Amino acid sequence: IIIIIIIMIVIIMIMILDQMMMMKIGFKMRKKRKQKEQKKRKGVPKNTNLDGSKRCGRLLLNDALKNPQDQSGWSDARKKAWKNRKTAQNAYFYRFNVPGQPQKNGKWTKGEHELFMKRVLNFGVNDQWGVFSKAIPGRVGYQCSNYWRGLVKEGDVTDPNYFFDGKKLHFKRNTKQFSIKPEYRKYAITINRDISGIWKPLPKKHPKHPSDQYCEEVKQALSGQHSSDNNAISNNKNKNKNKRKKRKRRNNNDDSDEEFEGPSKRMKRDEDNNINNDNPLPEFKDIITGCNIIRPAISPYGHVLGYDTWTKILRTTKKKNMCPFTWQKMTRRSLVKLTKDNIDNYRSQIMNITDEQLKLMTEANNNHQ
Repeated sequence: IIIIIIIMIVIIMIMILDQMMMMKIGFKMRKKRKQKEQKKRKGVPKNTNLDGSKRCGRLLLNDALKNPQDQSGWSDARKKAWKNRKTAQNAYFYRFNVPGQPQKNGKWTKGEHELFMKRVLNFGVNDQWGVFSKAIPGRVGYQCSNYWRGLVKEGDVTDPNYFFDGKKLHFKRNTKQFSIKPEYRKYAITINRDISGIWKPLPKKHPKHPSDQYCEEVKQALSGQHSSDNNAISNNKNKNKNKRKKRKRRNNNDDSDEEFEGPSKRMKRDEDNNINNDNPLPEFKDIITGCNIIRPAISPYGHVLGYDTWTKILRTTKKKNMCPFTWQKMTRRSLVKLTKDNIDNYRSQIMNITDEQLKLMTEANNNHQ
């Protein structure tokens, strides 16, 4: 028995050492890969792909305001806030600065933190972040909201309006049975750490902090919300899994009722109709599939295929993220989806795919298989 136990301990030790070696090798491989990527990007300007094309990304506020008449690339919320800037100030300042004032990005300075903590003292939190941000030059409402959430997450402040599930911070909502007073939302906070020195002595409650009796009432009313929210999240995950399983079974069932059209089918049909209506090249043939292109996309080298075809090629060919016709670097981000709005800008760049290029691509795929 002793010998067997010793052998088992030795085997376990060998397995642990083997696992540690694998982790060490994986770390070295990731480090080498990162160094290779850095070498490749050396000399390539920021916000551009390796082939020199402009990288798709979020449209920054300063860039958006250079020409507010041209709102291409703006989100619906940004457009709405700009349109109602004279009547809905909070919505406007949630996404925009004071006119003529450039937006600041990145880490907050000590001076900005001091202005922020003064504003917390005078204005409160969790309400009208757009108006709140006017006192902090260069910062907009959503930045102030995120900064406060960061302080809550770090433990610098205590705000019972939030709960942390270990990964994400969640805002506690009103229930059908209980509605939280605005004063509680704004002032039921305690400052635990403050480098600005605005709040003394620490920890310090807000001067307008609600009574302990009301705080206890809120706590009891929302006591089950944390667990119910977690249950709702897990239930949604399970529902999505069940939907995927049902969809697979339905697709494999030859006796399915084709005449039935549920909401999901109608939504898919409407989506396909919208895509077809916005297709600027409905008669254009996808040379790979032999069918009419549904969602045409042009590469940086002028070749046009369906977006789904491009995605499949860039993922499954022998050399990933390379144009199969020119063997030059390209990614899905460098593709441009062609629509009726932008087709005139790209029509002159469209190139025909030659038989020789198609033959080379087919040979490469066959060799890979």
